Amino acid sequence: MIRNEIIVPLHTREKTIGCLITMNKRDGQFTEGDVHILSSLAGVVAMAIENYTFFEELVTSYKDLENLNRVKTKVLNHLSHELRTPLAIIRGTLATMERKLNDKGMKDFDRAIARMNRHVHSLNRLESQVESIIRTGYTWERRQITSFLQAALDLMEVQTEWTPEIKRATDVLHKWMTTTFPTRRDEPKRINIHEFGKSVHEYVLEKAEQENRTINLVFRLEEADLLMPDHVLQAIMEGLIRNAIEAVPDHGDVEVTGRVHGDRYLFTVRDTGIGIPEKDKELIFEGFYPVQETEDYSSGRPYSFNAGGKGIDLLRIRMFSEIYGFKLSFTSERCPHLLASNDSFPGNVERCTHCKTLGDCANSGGSEFVVDFPLADSKAVVELGLKAGSREDQPL
Repeated sequence: MIRNEIIVPLHTREKTIGCLITMNKRDGQFTEGDVHILSSLAGVVAMAIENYTFFEELVTSYKDLENLNRVKTKVLNHLSHELRTPLAIIRGTLATMERKLNDKGMKDFDRAIARMNRHVHSLNRLESQVESIIRTGYTWERRQITSFLQAALDLMEVQTEWTPEIKRATDVLHKWMTTTFPTRRDEPKRINIHEFGKSVHEYVLEKAEQENRTINLVFRLEEADLLMPDHVLQAIMEGLIRNAIEAVPDHGDVEVTGRVHGDRYLFTVRDTGIGIPEKDKELIFEGFYPVQETEDYSSGRPYSFNAGGKGIDLLRIRMFSEIYGFKLSFTSERCPHLLASNDSFPGNVERCTHCKTLGDCANSGGSEFVVDFPLADSKAVVELGLKAGSREDQPL
């Protein structure tokens, strides 16, 4: 038998999810004070119910994310593994074929053998880049998910007094994050980038000359010390310079500069190439995303004009930036003549019907990539915990 009751709606920020009902007050009738108390309590109950629903959705989302991450890791591992052994066999077989043909004085197959070796080299490079990405870890994804989780923790904090299970659940999620997205730091070294750049300059110049490229390649690097593994710095510098050379037609310019700016070092690669299409600018750091149109795409020899590629270099550099504390930015302007006509890339400024001088091409398009490194003794390096001669394998 109901003698008296109060019904208070449970409001969330978006909708009413139910009501709080109190019946049969022990002594007397309900008062306005009782209504105020129950209204306040209804707000706490509504928030608890909403957070519980949110937590259930969060757990489901993380399970889905874990499955997707497992699939991605499996694909990359499978790709790396499946490429390694067949490529080794193909390399050995090609070497044997080439030797036997040379012994018999047969030169008819030289171009075919060279073509096969070029594509095998391209696949070898792809395999090594995939392996590097696997070893480095998915640091960008981990940072995004960690930020999302922290926002969820802030939202749940108000409920931990009444529902401590939520806090325990978030601790489990943190542990899951640590094991699901591990990272690796190789031993950093103190590197003088001016001296290191000399070897990179010689290397890329030799590769460009092997492809008969006539590029005006300029190096101007100030003296400064950086702290990172040498293979990481090599990948950053050589990757950006090679991309620039491949984007520049013959007789174009690639300028590599480096200068100290406060406690940072700005490494810049600027080219007078064809530029990056506007629609592709947001995606070039995502990996496996070539900017060429499908009908124009071809995976040519590295350092050749418009060689094409797998889009892995910039992905790997972006992932290194998460670990070693540098910043990566770029600006690019697409050559307007490529937008106004269906002409294919001439590959040589002197053959371009739209340019009367070399300066015309230089002013028509190009890209500039800037890597903002912390100096070896800067506060940023100290905060990262990088030390020369030490190894840190802890997750970020």
